[in-house]
Amino acid sequence: MRTTAVRDADGLRLTGDKAFLTNGSVADFAVVLCHLLPSGADEGGTRRTDSTR
Repeated sequence: MRTTAVRDADGLRLTGDKAFLTNGSVADFAVVLCHLLPSGADEGGTRRTDSTR
């Protein structure tokens, strides 16, 4: 997994590569799997669901 999330003042900042997003242009939500790096140290994985609209 190459995608990481770091906490910032606005919430989470995601960085990484997108593998695929089938029908992304018509989806209401996207699910992102990433490593959460709150203090620069890997503390495991996380899942985030966001509205695409």
